[in-house]
Amino acid sequence: MVRCSEPRREVLMRAALSLIVACAACALPATSGAALTKTTVTFEDVTITGFAAGSVKSAKTRCKDDRRVTVYRKQGGVVGSDKADVGKGPGYHWVVEVGLETGRYYAKVKRGRGCAGNKSRVFEVG
Repeated sequence: MVRCSEPRREVLMRAALSLIVACAACALPATSGAALTKTTVTFEDVTITGFAAGSVKSAKTRCKDDRRVTVYRKQGGVVGSDKADVGKGPGYHWVVEVGLETGRYYAKVKRGRGCAGNKSRVFEVG
């Protein structure tokens, strides 16, 4: 059996520890330290036909363009969803074409592509 001197053993231990730390750093997600761009989703209106409408706002175009907006009934699950389209003004407009019954609803966009997620205020129908 080959015996290592104390200084050599210390060098080998440091090398092994460095390798372990490097491997652990590679396993972390790439976006863990990156700041997410703020995104705001609004629930602004319910049309006469019961369609839900609002907008997605953000300082970065990628955070509002083609974002999926999902409308939920408070204590009732998913009602419908749509992708935000280019609209007038600073936000991108969305419409979910489902008839909303009397109740409380909110809109939500999920986090993704370096953009934060957001929920709208609760909107009461009826």
